Parts: sequence; C-alpha cells; structure tokens
Amino acid sequence: MGTPHGGSGLVDWASVLTRMFSFIAPTNRDIVKALERDSETLAAVEEDFQQMPMGRHIEVFCFYESNETRDFGRIVPPELAILRQYDNVQITADHSGMTKFFGQLDAGYLSVLARLQAWVARLNALETPDA
Repeated sequence: MGTPHGGSGLVDWASVLTRMFSFIAPTNRDIVKALERDSETLAAVEEDFQQMPMGRHIEVFCFYESNETRDFGRIVPPELAILRQYDNVQITADHSGMTKFFGQLDAGYLSVLARLQAWVARLNALETPDA
C-alpha cells in the first residue's frame, strides 16, 4: 500500500532530512537514494518483484494515496505507486493515513477487506474438489 514502485518525488527532501538526522542518530542514505526516480537499485528490486508471481498463484493489487500530505503534497503519486499490469484503487487518505482505519465502516478498510475476501474466495475455489 503506497509502495513507491516508480520512486518518489520527495527524495530531495528526504536526503536533506537524512543528512540532518545523521548528526543525532545513524541514518542510511542508501535507502533514500534507492527511492530516486530511475534508480538502478529500485529498478532491480522491481524486476525481482515482477518475477515472483510468475507461474504461481500470487496476486498483486496496488493501493495508492488520493490525498496530499500537509506541506509535502503526495508522497507517492498514483503513477509511481501502481504497477500497470495489476488492478489498483485509491485509498482516500494521505500517505501516512492510508493504513490507519477508523473502524469497520471506513472506506479504506472496506476496500482492503473486499480485495482480501476476493482472494480468499478464489483460494477456496481452487482447493474445493469438483463434485
């Protein structure tokens, strides 16, 4: 959910913050660098990820944020959060709020629940022998 498959436009900000925090605590600048658009590291991770579902019963679904984060905008815009060959849907929240649901009637919760229920139903159908 909100995975920056294509990188993030906020890497410059993150790099500045990483440098600032490195005086207080250990930081890993390589992780931030890997999230740059067109990063070789991110491309390699994506290629490995794309190979995982091949020939297996693994389904992928992308959720992306619809709202901007105050002061920063969208952390991971839809075009960087989705994988075009897979279904996707927005969660009506900012990046940090897209996994924080306010109960069983929360629209984001219902979207995730519906996807999980569909997957469970398909798995059950695969396991049920024909009568």
